[in-house]
Amino acid sequence: MAGLVKKMKVGIVGCGAIGSQLARAVSRDAQSPLRIQTVTDSQEQKAHTLAKKIRPRPVCASLTQAAVLCDILVEAAGQSAVLDIANAVLENKKQLLVLSIGALVGNPGLIKMFQKKRCGLFFPSGAISGLDALKAGATGSLRSVRLITRKHPRSLAGAPYFLKKRMNPETIKTVTRIFSGSAAHAIQLFPANINVAAAVSLVGLGAKKTRVEIIADPHTRRNTHTLQVQGEFGRFTTVTENLPSRENPKTSMLAAAAALALLNAIAREERFGT
Repeated sequence: MAGLVKKMKVGIVGCGAIGSQLARAVSRDAQSPLRIQTVTDSQEQKAHTLAKKIRPRPVCASLTQAAVLCDILVEAAGQSAVLDIANAVLENKKQLLVLSIGALVGNPGLIKMFQKKRCGLFFPSGAISGLDALKAGATGSLRSVRLITRKHPRSLAGAPYFLKKRMNPETIKTVTRIFSGSAAHAIQLFPANINVAAAVSLVGLGAKKTRVEIIADPHTRRNTHTLQVQGEFGRFTTVTENLPSRENPKTSMLAAAAALALLNAIAREERFGT
């Protein structure tokens, strides 16, 4: 009977825009194979506020409690929190879905630790299309991977790049290429804005060989990612034009949707494409 199906217990760590959006989406779907079991945030009031909006109501838990009570934790707390969350998951032999993918680029040993302990480590495709083709191409010889990201300056606000340049992004009034270099460097300068570069790097040539351009466009209303890949298979180009999240313009609406789709696939033990 459908009512007796055991649901996968999910813990949301980080109750900001994307974590809240994901939790509410699960709560709205009566047929979901998921249940939001716990919510966790360094600011406890945020967790309590989110918990009141979810049915059935989740437990406001510490990170340690969440790792015990849940089957999988979803990291939505930012790069600085990933290592602590990962350690809690590994200690309890659970699974982890990471949204702040740049942290995995900076901690390659973390991926190996999950493999060693046979704990599931997942990251969604987020705000970009084409990762399935890139992953397939990477089984052969990749020659070049280039990512061009175009965003409104306010979607880039708060990035270390602007602090380093002593620059206010609101002063950008014309289309301006503000960065060109490796994905590794881009992730350092735009840690909350360029998660896509981290995902592309992990799947393809790595952060040092993946080339990234970031364009600040005060006239655009979308976050656009153009992925250009060449290899022995041939070449392909994908263009993803995202609407920014209403709650947080630094991220795209598609990012939360991609995380939800991946959680559903994990719970149902199904996979489509590569």
